[in-house]
Amino acid sequence: MQSTYNETYFEELPCSCDAISAYHWAGTDLFVLCLHNREIRRFYPSDVAGFHSWLQERNIRQVS
Repeated sequence: MQSTYNETYFEELPCSCDAISAYHWAGTDLFVLCLHNREIRRFYPSDVAGFHSWLQERNIRQVS
């Protein structure tokens, strides 16, 4: 399933890419997002590959 996204927002994600400090790909479909306001959010995108590409294209730091 392909999701809709643009430069700043990814469909289903309740925040913009500017709010994301870093992320961890924790499994087949789970991303743990670290936000600049120090919140940690779990996110299960319907388009895992599309979301991962979207994060990489915006140079959001991946942590292990």
